Amino acid sequence: MSKMADINKAESFAELKEGYDALTPRAQRILKACDFAYKTRRELSEELGVEISSLCAPLFNLVKRGYLREAFSSQCIVTGKMVVNYTTSNKMDSILMVSR
Repeated sequence: MSKMADINKAESFAELKEGYDALTPRAQRILKACDFAYKTRRELSEELGVEISSLCAPLFNLVKRGYLREAFSSQCIVTGKMVVNYTTSNKMDSILMVSR
């Protein structure tokens, strides 16, 4: 495993610790990227320059805390699989259902 992957895993693990109150720099960057936009993990990965796998724990944690929400699912243009779109927006996404 690469040094960068080790760092990403360590940061992701730190974010899952029980009682971890302060948002990490990565979580803050994710929130800024998702601010009133609909982004998939792949889009966040490309925008932030980190591996998709290192976003799973921070995204889970942000959704659990209520900072982000899973807006809707859409088809990934790369893999063709259904993927979740994350956002900070409170708008009704069932009406929008933005197709990508």
